[in-house]
Formats: sequence, structure tokens, C-alpha cells
Amino acid sequence: MAGCVIAGRLAEADPNLVILVVEQGPNSYEVPEVVHPGLYVRNLHPTSKYTLFWQGNESPQLAGRKPIVPSGGTLGGGSAINWMVYTRGQRSDFDSWKAEGWSADELYPFLKKVCLHLHFSDVVN
Repeated sequence: MAGCVIAGRLAEADPNLVILVVEQGPNSYEVPEVVHPGLYVRNLHPTSKYTLFWQGNESPQLAGRKPIVPSGGTLGGGSAINWMVYTRGQRSDFDSWKAEGWSADELYPFLKKVCLHLHFSDVVN
């Protein structure tokens, strides 16, 4: 999705550009784990050929464990394997950061814009 965001911003900046976005990974056309939501959990199995598993750094907040972050490793990226669920954090989560520019009130317009682009405008109103 990040590549699509960048391509969109480039296109807005210069409508004369021709932009090609290339994805990596196997074709997931008609793959049950991608097509049927009830089977999406298979994409979290370590042997999934449609998921990339990134290992984070050891963290004291995780009792010394290294988090594993699954991401889309197939055409369609994360949208192909992630249940296509949008969840926004609680206001108190954002506000607890006490970081300038990152309060719930400051982030809300951007979160709403994301939902509008995903055609979920009724979710945020």
C-alpha cells in the first residue's frame, strides 16, 4: 500500500508522469487462502507462501522477545492476506503519546481521509 500512496502523490504532483507500480510475490488469483475470508488464518502459518514474516528487535516491553510482523508477500500485498480490516486506535492511545502533532484531534483528519479513500466514510462520521 505504501507504494500506491507514493505513486498517488507523485501523480498529484505531476499529472504528466506515467507511473508503474510493480508488486512482488506469487500470483494469488483464485488461491483459497486469499479468496475465502474463513481461510485467511492460514496466511499466518510460518510456511505460508503468501506471507512474509519480518522479525523485529528484542524489546524489554515484550519481556525480551522479538516481535514477528506478517506482511503480504503476494500480489495484492497485505490486502490479500489481512482480512481487510480497518481499526483505528483509541483517542486515549494517541493522546497518551503526548507528542506534538500526534494527538487524537490532530490525527483524526488524516484517519478520516484514509477511510474516505477506502470508501468507509460512514465508519468515521
